[in-house]
Amino acid sequence: MVPSHATQGGVVPSAPEMDARLQEDRRTPAGRERTSRAEAGALPDGVFARLDGDVGLWQDGRRLLWSMNGYGAPLEVAAEVEVEVLTPRAAMNVMAAGYEPVVHPSAQGAN
Repeated sequence: MVPSHATQGGVVPSAPEMDARLQEDRRTPAGRERTSRAEAGALPDGVFARLDGDVGLWQDGRRLLWSMNGYGAPLEVAAEVEVEVLTPRAAMNVMAAGYEPVVHPSAQGAN
């Protein structure tokens, strides 16, 4: 696993610095939600994205729809489909570098 600071130029950021970076990635200066676009096939495990109005967790190249009751069964999504990424860019970079996020038990058996 690659340490998270490897995606930040080799410097280990402090907790307040991480919070500030994540907040910058989450919100515009006006306070609006900041999202990005990406192809489904480019998403690392642990990223949350919206497709057709539904939010899901990407795991093993598939989408697990989220609900208040946990995660649903894995759904195949074509790699070239564009989705709206909700995960902050800095967090997504850490996941892409090899960090394995801990997921809710309802998502763990979805492989």
